[in-house]
Amino acid sequence: MKNRKNLLRFGAALGIFLVLFITTVGLCHYHTNEAASDTCQVCHVAHAPLTQSPTFSGLALPLFIGWTVFQPEQSLALAEVLYEASPRAPPTA
Repeated sequence: MKNRKNLLRFGAALGIFLVLFITTVGLCHYHTNEAASDTCQVCHVAHAPLTQSPTFSGLALPLFIGWTVFQPEQSLALAEVLYEASPRAPPTA
């Protein structure tokens, strides 16, 4: 059990380290000369123009059709359990 906890802690620490390493490498990505940035795939994708300009035509509202009231289904098995009358006798004076 102790070995499993240590393994989980090591896995969590390794995962955190990998996430931090990958984000640091992504943020620190740069080139010293312009020719290298022209052929770099990462820089090419980051600076590529959009193929289609985004358009916004407004909010789409749901179409109102009508109200529906759902009735609960009465089960015959529950009818035997639920009583209308009180199971106690009325209080005496």
